Amino acid sequence: MDSATLTRLESGNLSDIKSILHFFLQRHAQTFSFSELNQDDRRKKLWSILFKHLNNPSLGDCHEDCLACLRILSRDKCNLDSLMNSQWIETLLLKAGLRTSENHMEAAAYNDFAVVIESLKVLSNLLFQSPQAQAICCKNGTADGIIQRLRLYSDHQLPHMVKFFDMKVLFLLTALSPDIRPRVRDNLHGLIYLMEILDLILKQGTTGGPMGIVLHEEQVLLSCEVLKVLFNLTVRGNLRPEDEDDSLSLRLVEILREYLLCTTLPLSFLDSFYSNIINLLTNLSGSVLKHLVVIDNSQAPNMDAIAVILNFLDNRLDQKQGSLTESIMPAITVLLECSRSSREVRKYVRQIVLPPLRDTHTRPEEGNTLRNKLCSLLTSPHSHLKDLVAEFLFALCKENGKKNCQIFLHINIRFYSTIVHFYILCVKCTS
Repeated sequence: MDSATLTRLESGNLSDIKSILHFFLQRHAQTFSFSELNQDDRRKKLWSILFKHLNNPSLGDCHEDCLACLRILSRDKCNLDSLMNSQWIETLLLKAGLRTSENHMEAAAYNDFAVVIESLKVLSNLLFQSPQAQAICCKNGTADGIIQRLRLYSDHQLPHMVKFFDMKVLFLLTALSPDIRPRVRDNLHGLIYLMEILDLILKQGTTGGPMGIVLHEEQVLLSCEVLKVLFNLTVRGNLRPEDEDDSLSLRLVEILREYLLCTTLPLSFLDSFYSNIINLLTNLSGSVLKHLVVIDNSQAPNMDAIAVILNFLDNRLDQKQGSLTESIMPAITVLLECSRSSREVRKYVRQIVLPPLRDTHTRPEEGNTLRNKLCSLLTSPHSHLKDLVAEFLFALCKENGKKNCQIFLHINIRFYSTIVHFYILCVKCTS
């Protein structure tokens, strides 16, 4: 954008402004860098003009386009920190509806949801790109406004995209600014409100079919964002020790168990959906995780949730893309903690992972069973992964090193190296 166009954008009438903005949006829809704006201080001038128009009520018809331009400009990290100031962030919060007074907490109070959504998108970009924006949003009540709006989520007038980007902003804020987590969790009672949103999403799912509760695309996307925020608020080191077994943690496990028994439409979302649930479970202690198992009507332990995690692990072990370590360690961690805290879980998981050995002529890492896939990881170059797998298998055998080695003991001497390596890992786990 040259200097003449900037002058027209600043002093032109509404028609000129909209024309310039529309051209910019069409031309730069896929642009992520604006090096030409480094000349003659054009970058700061353009940002200043756009915020000037946003603060002019008489130009309300172009506010959505102004925000869309800021969304595109905020993709470029160049000089972004030097541009950020509390006044501009405050303007975005006002346009995002995060400064609405408590007396007007209803969806009808928002004049233009398109403007709200664009403002949230700009905030998301700024939080992701700019430490200065993060610092400002930690102090100006951004999280307060989002937590306050959670009360509106049962209102059907509030669009899904507003909820989704609310959670996106809150996730970025709690992920990139750890100091704000205690405030969101304790002062603003974020855990309670976010769990209520998960409850609400479950109630909105389709029920009555053979697949149990079915969550559709918007419900899955929103629940995943909520789960990610909850992960940030409960990550180890942030919870107080006395929180581990309190009613909130127990209620959270109950909700996550219900989510593990859901399915998604489309099914392509299911892997990511389960991944977010299991990631959150890793933040909880075994004494709480054991409540993933409930007693059913026949007075027998219901292992459905554990079965889902085992199946998820099995499927992830078959996937070739991405980091295997990051992909499967959360599931193994949850299964390990559950097995250590519950005899019933340990016995069930051992039946699945380490069934009675029938074939003594095949290497333990050869084959397609869950046992084979896990054994193959005992020689992984990733030390954290192979140690975790060894610890998991060790726990399934009552942490008895002799019994562990007997599992893999085969007649053929060519298995000796695998057995010795596993035994060393078992000894390491108990040291």
